[in-house]
Amino acid sequence: MNKIDDEMKNPIKNLLEENPIFKDDFYNKLLKEGFHIQAIVKGPDEWSHLSEKQREIRCTYFSICSLDEVERIIAPSDASDSLLRIRADSVLSNQRIFRTFQNKASIIKASEWNLTSQFDDSILEDFKNEVQKKYKDRIDEIFFGTLYSDFANGFIEQTKYGPRIIISEALKFFLYFMNLGFYGFWDDDEVEILIETKSQGILIGIRTMLLKESFDFELDPRGNVPLEVHEKLEQIVNVQLFFIIAHEYAHFLLNHLDDDYLSEKKLFNVNPSHPNLKPKTLNIYAQSQIKEFEADELAIEILCDDDVDKKKMVLLYAIFIMSYLDIFDSLKEAINRKRNPKRSHPSPIKRREKMMGFGKQIWDDDQLRIAKQTIQFSKIVKKRLIKHYSQHPSSITTYGSIYLSQWKDRKLIDRVDY
Repeated sequence: MNKIDDEMKNPIKNLLEENPIFKDDFYNKLLKEGFHIQAIVKGPDEWSHLSEKQREIRCTYFSICSLDEVERIIAPSDASDSLLRIRADSVLSNQRIFRTFQNKASIIKASEWNLTSQFDDSILEDFKNEVQKKYKDRIDEIFFGTLYSDFANGFIEQTKYGPRIIISEALKFFLYFMNLGFYGFWDDDEVEILIETKSQGILIGIRTMLLKESFDFELDPRGNVPLEVHEKLEQIVNVQLFFIIAHEYAHFLLNHLDDDYLSEKKLFNVNPSHPNLKPKTLNIYAQSQIKEFEADELAIEILCDDDVDKKKMVLLYAIFIMSYLDIFDSLKEAINRKRNPKRSHPSPIKRREKMMGFGKQIWDDDQLRIAKQTIQFSKIVKKRLIKHYSQHPSSITTYGSIYLSQWKDRKLIDRVDY
């Protein structure tokens, strides 16, 4: 064991002692206090003339960005550069997400790696294809982007380049696995899905939004979901994301962006794990309850206009979203032990009630039945999850991976298998 330790320690010791950034006897001091190496990054020669602090911050971003991206982050010139920086900050601010990106980078040639390619903005292009003609011309008037955060709703951020719509990368996984847990309400359930599997799906979804589930879904799929089920889930998630994005665009179109109602929102509820970063906050537009209802209604119009059949579908899937958000919010409050926390949105229950009133005017009997059953089932799920958390808190809050045991033969071991 000592030999293995020496084999691991000696290269690190030599590297630290030879690096002019570190002061004398730096390694021995670290041994006494304990340390964790996040990454060893060697900056390019052209940084040699910079100050120690300038090199440190560049190397921080260089651990996940290309050289070109680092320079864009250090000296942003437009909205795209600004988004790149906040995306990099969102990765660097969470040690677990940072490690996932390091794993991704390890299987891609260094010359081909860049952070931008790891964020899929195709959802915006797909959304534009769904927007009704009379709203299309205004879509590009406001910037859009995704990043990592534990904020379950979309939001609009104020930036020096203008307002920007943001949704969390966690959101699509949250919706995917929550939809799996509710699978059967909109489908004949021809593929047999065990109750255990649906429960595991809900647990993965909640843990993902809490940032407790590892984000290594590409490296370690939680199960080989049957193609028929997967395609259906993907279709529903897309519609749900379209609604969330349309809701934020609706705020912009309705002139709801009032600088008098800006509030600070942390990227995460914890301080960043990287020593060269300060806690990151965004200035987001808070909305009144009435404005939220107005945005929900216009979001339906943006996507559907006079297409009644499409309106029925979007509205029904929105009911699912609100049910999931209610479950998430209730469990989050139980974990944080907060009553009546400060909200930037009205409760999902109130938004769902409004949608139900609208839906009753256009749904057929089957769709109304599905909506009612979904709400009833969500209440049961919420109650059971809160009880489960009170009895087994670590199953919700401990970082790691939950698997769909019905469709998973072998569970991969982090830091061993990849």
